[in-house]
Amino acid sequence: MLDTSTSFGPARALTRAPICTPIPPISSPRTSHPPGRHQLACAASDDRSFGGRIHRAKYLESHDAPAGVLLASTPPRGGRAGTVRAFKRHPWLMVKASMTGDSLVPLRSPQLVREAFFSAGTPDADVLHCASLLGDESVRLGLDVLLRRARPQRISTPLLVLGAACDNTTMVAEVHATARAYHTEAEFFPGMGHNMMLEPGWQAVAERIDGWLTAWGH
Repeated sequence: MLDTSTSFGPARALTRAPICTPIPPISSPRTSHPPGRHQLACAASDDRSFGGRIHRAKYLESHDAPAGVLLASTPPRGGRAGTVRAFKRHPWLMVKASMTGDSLVPLRSPQLVREAFFSAGTPDADVLHCASLLGDESVRLGLDVLLRRARPQRISTPLLVLGAACDNTTMVAEVHATARAYHTEAEFFPGMGHNMMLEPGWQAVAERIDGWLTAWGH
């Protein structure tokens, strides 16, 4: 069963800990797991869905895992389209962020945080609290996501691809593109923004993941 208390819901906004527990290392690439050892590649979206990118590109392209879940993940072609959108929406903020290396510049107000990560229905208090916990993003990771394409042909792990219908960061079309790249169908949650683990209705997301993993025997 999925332990929703550690991955989803308002309690997750209380710390700076990773949204998804890191996958324990295994002895060698493409290793088959012994009976009883369940190793899930849980690529949950983080502040800019880089978590999905990390697990997909850095782990699943060279290791086997029983199953994986992508939540509003950066598409396989990388984050260039999202960067262009951000420049169009807030050109001066993005220029300043690029010049200073401070990824938080475009997120300096609760309104900007809501636009990027939350739906209109998320309580103001939740948005304010999450805004107060945002940390600067790695420049190296940002460049990797911007320039490096994923290699879906290297991944054989079954994936559940989920998206949010009101996401302003990873668009619906990009979630569909991710699903097509991994030969599956995307599923969307209506009325939700990018941060699906903290949005109102997060329980439905957790239950869908739990049900899917149970169906796979995990």
